[in-house]
Amino acid sequence: MMGPEQRRRKIVELVKNADGLSVSKIATELDVSETTVRRDLDDLDDRDLIERTHGGAIPVTTVGSEPSFDERAVQGIETKRVIGTKAATEIKEGQVVFFDSGTTTFQIAKEAPKDGSFMGVTNSPLHSIELNKREGNVEVTGGSLRTKSMGLVGSTAEDYVRSSNFDIAFIGTMGIDEQGIFTVHVEPEASLKRTLIANSANDSRRRLG
Repeated sequence: MMGPEQRRRKIVELVKNADGLSVSKIATELDVSETTVRRDLDDLDDRDLIERTHGGAIPVTTVGSEPSFDERAVQGIETKRVIGTKAATEIKEGQVVFFDSGTTTFQIAKEAPKDGSFMGVTNSPLHSIELNKREGNVEVTGGSLRTKSMGLVGSTAEDYVRSSNFDIAFIGTMGIDEQGIFTVHVEPEASLKRTLIANSANDSRRRLG
């Protein structure tokens, strides 16, 4: 059986090689409890050997900087696909649905119904292209493009969202803490998401930090 330090070195190696892993995957790989893995990840994060994420960890190479859309798109891709498939089942006929920029919300857009039964709205040019592959209307907020997130932000985007109401909003986030507070890297995106939450019928009472 590996000692604590040997196990933690192995975790760093696994996380780096996989470009990010969930707690459950690490626990299965090392045959230890998820509680042990969480404790190890917290220790490794404190020592800047990995970066703790909601539900797992990513390599330390991304610590201190915002990963690009392309980098995030391949991290945890299988999990994101599962989320996309599940979340898309929430979309019902006649609804106005907002797809926020983000790699997980992109997977939801890919799985959304293709029969034109709902209106899709997004602040992401990439999402709009994906949504346009199906029948039905697609609208884009407009605004200034952030290349890191490939999302449109700023006053134009916020004004569009503020003047609209959405039945469902799928919101991208870099993390969620135990109090349900969303976190993102920059204030322009945080501001847009606050407005989006306020103007969505499925306001989940989550706060953006």
